[in-house]
Amino acid sequence: MKKFLSLVLALVMTMSLVTVSAGAKDFTDSSKIQYAEAVDVMSAVKVIDGYAEGDFRPSTTLTRGAAAKIICNLILGPTTASALVADAAPYSDVPTNHTFAGYIAYCQKTGIISGYADGTFKPANSLTGYAFMKMLLGALGYDAANEGYTGANWSINVAKQAISIGLNDGLKGEFNGVKAVNREEACLYAFNTLNATMVEYTNQTIVIANGTVKTDKVAKDMENNARTETIKDDNKMQFAEKYFTNLEKEPTADDFGRPANKWTYKNTDIGTYVDYSLMVAEYTNGVSGKEVYNKVGKTAMDKYDVAAYVDGNDASKAILPNVAKDNKDDLTGTDTGVLTQVFVNDDEKEAVVTEINTYLGIADSDYSAKKDEADFTVYGLKKSGKVHVMDKADDGKSYVSFKISGEDFDVSKVEEDDAYLFTVAAGEVQTFVPAETIKDTEITSFKKGSNVTVGGTKYDFSKAAYYDNEALKVYTGENNNDTINLKDTTYNVYLDTYGNLIGLEEVDAVDNYVFITGADENSSNLATKTTDANAIFLDGTSKVIEVSKTKGDGIDNADISPVINKWFTYTVDKNGVYTLKDINDTYAKGDKVGQSKKQAGDIEIDKKHVSLDGSGIFTKVYGNADSIYLTASLKKVTKAANANYVVIAGVDNVTTGVKNASIKTWDAAQAKKDVDSKNATATDFWATDGVSNGVYTLFKDNGYVIAAVVVGDDAASTKNLVFSHKKDVELESYDKTEDEWTWTRKVVNAKGEEIVLTEKSDSLSELNKMVKGLWYQVKYDAKGNVISVDTASNALSAVKKEYITSFGDIETAVNDNDTVLLEMVETKTVHNALDKKLTLKGSTLYDATSAKLGVAVDDDTNIVFIQKNDNKETTSFETGVKALETALKNLNEVSKDTYSYEFSAYIEDGIATTVVIRDLTAGEYEGSKPATKADYTFDGLTAYVNDNGAIKFSEATCAAISGWELGTPATVEYTISVNGSAARTYKQTLTSSVAMSGLAGTMTVPGLTVKNGSNLEINVVVTFKGTGTDTNTYTVSGTCYIA
Repeated sequence: MKKFLSLVLALVMTMSLVTVSAGAKDFTDSSKIQYAEAVDVMSAVKVIDGYAEGDFRPSTTLTRGAAAKIICNLILGPTTASALVADAAPYSDVPTNHTFAGYIAYCQKTGIISGYADGTFKPANSLTGYAFMKMLLGALGYDAANEGYTGANWSINVAKQAISIGLNDGLKGEFNGVKAVNREEACLYAFNTLNATMVEYTNQTIVIANGTVKTDKVAKDMENNARTETIKDDNKMQFAEKYFTNLEKEPTADDFGRPANKWTYKNTDIGTYVDYSLMVAEYTNGVSGKEVYNKVGKTAMDKYDVAAYVDGNDASKAILPNVAKDNKDDLTGTDTGVLTQVFVNDDEKEAVVTEINTYLGIADSDYSAKKDEADFTVYGLKKSGKVHVMDKADDGKSYVSFKISGEDFDVSKVEEDDAYLFTVAAGEVQTFVPAETIKDTEITSFKKGSNVTVGGTKYDFSKAAYYDNEALKVYTGENNNDTINLKDTTYNVYLDTYGNLIGLEEVDAVDNYVFITGADENSSNLATKTTDANAIFLDGTSKVIEVSKTKGDGIDNADISPVINKWFTYTVDKNGVYTLKDINDTYAKGDKVGQSKKQAGDIEIDKKHVSLDGSGIFTKVYGNADSIYLTASLKKVTKAANANYVVIAGVDNVTTGVKNASIKTWDAAQAKKDVDSKNATATDFWATDGVSNGVYTLFKDNGYVIAAVVVGDDAASTKNLVFSHKKDVELESYDKTEDEWTWTRKVVNAKGEEIVLTEKSDSLSELNKMVKGLWYQVKYDAKGNVISVDTASNALSAVKKEYITSFGDIETAVNDNDTVLLEMVETKTVHNALDKKLTLKGSTLYDATSAKLGVAVDDDTNIVFIQKNDNKETTSFETGVKALETALKNLNEVSKDTYSYEFSAYIEDGIATTVVIRDLTAGEYEGSKPATKADYTFDGLTAYVNDNGAIKFSEATCAAISGWELGTPATVEYTISVNGSAARTYKQTLTSSVAMSGLAGTMTVPGLTVKNGSNLEINVVVTFKGTGTDTNTYTVSGTCYIA
């Protein structure tokens, strides 16, 4: 019997390799542990351990070999047991070097375990629930032979007895004795064994009717004569009272007021756990007072000590009067998402009704490893003295901040804006689990204050549903009946533990923020309902949008002005009409975003100056790697004689990341000066509050900048100057998933580096504007894609000498500007070659037009040299004065004092950062071949039939070559279909030089007259050569119609 009891005690452990002791909350897989009380207590008494990796692995099954080890640890102690060795293999499948060989050999020798008939032990085999319960019953003193635990139907007898004494109490689901026991199930059964009463046998003599005397062994509860009742005060011997004398269970109440047990071991607290054996009912929706009355029972309601609690706060006076047999209404406080539990303790003549609310919390920031904590804002709560109570008041103050420590909960994976579910009592967080989130979803239907339907599933509103309160109000129509069209909005839907909606947040994706610079009355027939507004989006695009004046927070007649300069969130309907929603000018706790409407100018924004003015509780807000800075372009708008405005017209530059920014903002005077510099005369009168200046900042609820529209000098915009050294767009591709076209083009930036520009859109509109051999200013969106291209000659100011075309202007230019672009191309689109010899004297480059003025270079100057040899054009990228000397030598060797080249230099602080020399003497190279053909497309092509029936053209434009001269002879081919007939081709030759801008006036279809009213399809192809030394062949083509 002693050996049998030792075996059973060992199996109580039901653990495999034991290395780390911890409570359930300390294991890395604690969220997977269902029986925390059992794991915590068994771990504390060193019966159960986790793995060296820090996890518990609750679903792993117990093996026979691991059980043998635990048995030996119990009988001999871990030190002695670890020294056990097998002199010979105890079983055919357990060699002497097997992990468990020593333990198995010992158990075999002492008769504690036995193998199978075939001579194997099967150490990796699992144990069934029946087998494990049988061993636990043996540990409690039950005699297997006497109780029928052997022979036929043994498993039925085991299950009947084990269940009757509560060995499966707390098990999730039904007990399945055939299934292998996993680690946490074994832990639960063993824990229940600690609480179970042991038995002992007495002989009972029975006289049978025929006079025969029979003696039977009868089990009875073992008495605890020592009175060391550490588990239960009933004068009986519980298993733990016999074998774990330092383990103590004390009846108490948890922080929610529920009956509970407090466990200690060797005077050290293990934890306090609800006594669910006393629970008679549980609800997660509203429940009537009559239902609760029936569960408590008349006797208990009349004679027991009955109490009621809400979130651990005494609510007996509010709740108990409604616990009545005739009350069919919901009990006070019970509702959807409220956990209501009813406990009755007949031994102590006590009953308790508890209501526990679940609240939604949003992480304020990422987990801090240094502090081992995470900050949360929990909504729908307020603090009242030392406790917390539900509060859903519409004052923007129904929230509480908590610091969640890693010592109490696993917060290591918390990221900013993560959603977690909280229960709170006694002034502290009691439970903390991730909330299920349905992200970025449309709501297909709803019932105000009751439910929403998402993806075909209906979710009821939890009583505690609060976050985001504003989104809930707009969504349900409580906000002045201003209901948002759900088709235009997506939400994050947060669910509580019971599958109810506990939070509804309107999605604020990057493209849901818009900066409105100004607005005008819409001239359409919808003018009473909409207005036109100039909008800037976070990707840097700027366009006029149509804004609703009747939906959302909108822009009504009183707001219409050339200068609004305010951030909004928005939705767009199927007609392209925008609905705007205000972002508070003064940030309050609970707002998801805020804005600082205007910060004074003359400040710096760069890696050393990362802060900007905030609003409300944020005195300052801070830029980070994700912050977007949109540098504004300005223009003057005159509404009346005394009403001139400085308006933000668009975006000159987009910079992502404060470390990449280099901006100095302007005050009102500087902004006025900038727009006046673009006009012939200065402005004397300005509208009140009509001058855009400084910074307009949008920031998150963590105090970091999302985006800022900045009026000022952007030094970083110099990176936007590029030199086009390639003829064509190089790559065109289509992404079906994104429904997006992509084009790329290689260029040289102001640092002398070859980079690749990318344009993404429905049609190519910017990169094709570039002509080989010219400098351009490029504007990018926040993702680095090209959104605008303009020639440097247009983008930079020639008046301010930011852009110059001769060496003679260098001195004035560098004295007045930090950066200057010298581009020596006689016209901006036709490459007429320069013919002055370039000479390097020391560290200054001259072109023989001035003996005193030249371009300063140094060893950091980047030299880009483009030359064609053997009909192959090469571009070299070198650095320094020596590299420039080599380039000039190569240029001069070919030129032989007859120069044909283009020259440009980007000058910074008086010294050239980059020099570009393009040799145009390709035609003189040995082995030169005919130039290749380049194709362009008409942007505008319009034809008409004159009174004589001749086909003429009123428009033939192509922006990419708008300033070009067409080399002669040029030919124009017209392929024309009249009234659906077969097409015929007509050819016109242009023998006189013509500018592209005047092409339409020279175009006439020869040899064809048609009647007015004819339907015509006209395809046009113009073929011409370049001018001067440009011998390339070009075409420009397009199609137009006359109906």
